[in-house]
Amino acid sequence: MSCEHGNQPPEAPPAGGVPASAGLPTALVVDDDPVIAATLKAVVAKAGYAVRVARDGSEAWQAVQEAPASVVISDWYMPALAGLELCQRIRARPDEAYV
Repeated sequence: MSCEHGNQPPEAPPAGGVPASAGLPTALVVDDDPVIAATLKAVVAKAGYAVRVARDGSEAWQAVQEAPASVVISDWYMPALAGLELCQRIRARPDEAYV
């Protein structure tokens, strides 16, 4: 796989999920299970994305409004706001690019 960084893999984001490298596409991982969220974060970061993690749909919705993501990977069943409703809200934003 080739990328902007040559043959070197992109720098992994720090523990908090805030991207360490500028210019990478962003991904938002949403899951209420911390093991699944950490696993997805590692896989997506290895694929070349700056990854943010949200613990539920409400936290994800707030994160998307503050800083849109290129890709959202969401659990379907979560407390507070389910994955389906999160996807519907994201897609319904008229002034933002399709995610």
